Amino acid sequence: MAGIIVRNVSKSFASLRVMEDVSLEVGKDEIVCLLGPSGCGKTTLLRIIAKLIEPDTGTVEMNGTFSFVFQDPRLLFWKNVERNLEIPYLLQGKKIDKDRIQKLLVSVGLEKFSNFYPNQLSLGMKQRVAIIRALLLDPEVLLLDEPFRGLDIKIQESLEDDVLLLLKSNKRARTKSILFVTHSIEESIRVADKIIVASKSPMKVLGTVRMPHGTKPRDAYSSEFWDTKREIYGYLH
Repeated sequence: MAGIIVRNVSKSFASLRVMEDVSLEVGKDEIVCLLGPSGCGKTTLLRIIAKLIEPDTGTVEMNGTFSFVFQDPRLLFWKNVERNLEIPYLLQGKKIDKDRIQKLLVSVGLEKFSNFYPNQLSLGMKQRVAIIRALLLDPEVLLLDEPFRGLDIKIQESLEDDVLLLLKSNKRARTKSILFVTHSIEESIRVADKIIVASKSPMKVLGTVRMPHGTKPRDAYSSEFWDTKREIYGYLH
């Protein structure tokens, strides 16, 4: 059973047409990148999937619990890192699992920063906190909205590696379906099992690129990487 199924979704805001007849699927054990230019409607689609916005037409199915990682970390500035990570437990009325919080902090190299406040952290560190916050309660679906946008390329790649490592090494995690929004061709090729190429606004699906199974993140200097890049450019141009 697919984690996410989007069928023929269209959306407008007043006279502005944002997307037309968009369909896609994110399968079980699959990382799908929705790749398209900035402002094409990718974030709007994520919000529709998360039921934060209603589509004008079409349907969305999402199977299981989900977490949403936004473009900005959205940490509460008056709470330290550990207290920010307790919020998912408090919102769902669950017992706070301090051991799990510490293990996830260790997994992204932030175990020494649990008592730091957001204004004492770099943007990359804050994004690490936001990502592990999203994974604390083991969602079955993870929605990522360009969480590494604006970061230095080395920090961006490090955070991509963190997400992949967390999903691979965390044996108790139920997270199976990931929809990752990006406007970076290189980022999508590095991490995705499947790439949905979207047009400029109003967004339509131009094509789908299926990546071969294998080690992720992928080597940016491999012939496979460049062949995929050319295929994506073929859709975009």
